[in-house]
Amino acid sequence: MSTGAHQLVDGERSAVTGADKLAAGAKTLGDGAGQALSGATQLRDGLRKGLSQIPNPSQQAREAAAQMIGNPVAVTNDNQAAASNYGAGMAPFFGALSLWIGAYVLFLLVRPLSNRALAAQQPAWRVALSGWMTPALLAVGQSVLVFLLAIKAQGFGVQHPVAMIAFMAFVSMTYVAILHALVSRFGAVGKFLGLVLMVVQLVSGGGTFPWQTLPAPLQALHRVLPMSYAIDGLRHLMYNGRMSLLALDIGVLALFLAAALVVSGLSAHRARIWTPARVKPDLSL
Repeated sequence: MSTGAHQLVDGERSAVTGADKLAAGAKTLGDGAGQALSGATQLRDGLRKGLSQIPNPSQQAREAAAQMIGNPVAVTNDNQAAASNYGAGMAPFFGALSLWIGAYVLFLLVRPLSNRALAAQQPAWRVALSGWMTPALLAVGQSVLVFLLAIKAQGFGVQHPVAMIAFMAFVSMTYVAILHALVSRFGAVGKFLGLVLMVVQLVSGGGTFPWQTLPAPLQALHRVLPMSYAIDGLRHLMYNGRMSLLALDIGVLALFLAAALVVSGLSAHRARIWTPARVKPDLSL
């Protein structure tokens, strides 16, 4: 066989092989087209199903969703007790302060212990109690005037007026007992200490701003000084606060009252011993 015949046979074989590959490729193409059609059908069905599941909210629901997205955190104010205005908010502080000032002024005019009773060797507790009772009764009348003139006459709303008068009278008696103990024990120095104590309570009582914002030393003083509890009790009675906290205020003030009377009794017992310094003191107010 000649060379041209061999080349012709090889070409025919290559053509047959190419035709087989073409047939196989056409079959693969047909299978792929079938799969594409199936995928397109699934895509169409999925889109239809997803379209049916897309929510169609009402106008009110859309506005609510927009509000939630624009303002995700809502703040709700709930006041257990609130003052009607700024003056009513400051009234407990100035009421408690005026009672202290009134009690302080009393001991600029009234002698804490009776020299006649001491010279007569009366029991110390009786001398101390009598020296406290007279200014205490005056302070009770003062507390009624403060309520009528400084609180009620100003139009401030008081939720428990009768209880507030009684509480103010109790606060006045406690203040008088504390100042009586200071003056009985230290004399003129005790009067100065009473003035210093008033100034300290002005900045630590929490009457004009929250006491939690005070420096740590003043916060400690807030918890142990009587005016803090007087202000707190007046707030509860004016604004209809929690009576359980009022009971705590009364209990603390009662402890101050009892401790002050004990100190006054001990001071009266000590004053029964006459010394040259008592007969002619270096400082007298």
